[in-house]
Amino acid sequence: MKKTSLSNILRLILMTLFLSACGGGENNSPTTPPIPAPTPTPTPSPEPQPTGLSLLHTDGVKWVNAADETVILKGTNLGNWLLQSVIKIMAQ
Repeated sequence: MKKTSLSNILRLILMTLFLSACGGGENNSPTTPPIPAPTPTPTPSPEPQPTGLSLLHTDGVKWVNAADETVILKGTNLGNWLLQSVIKIMAQ
């Protein structure tokens, strides 16, 4: 008899723990609907600031900017440098 009584007590304890872990049964309290997250309002992008550079155009044989000041372009042209390598390889 003690074995059955101990078994019943263990079952009762386990059921109590299980029900308390599950919330204990019915919940009669009213549930509130979830509040939707507010949508952010897009901020307008700022106007681009002028950088002090202007478009270039030609005045005869000179390059000039929007203020008609002569502009000197300096640089290096690396155009077709791979083409010369290919020709040298094919020649061998």
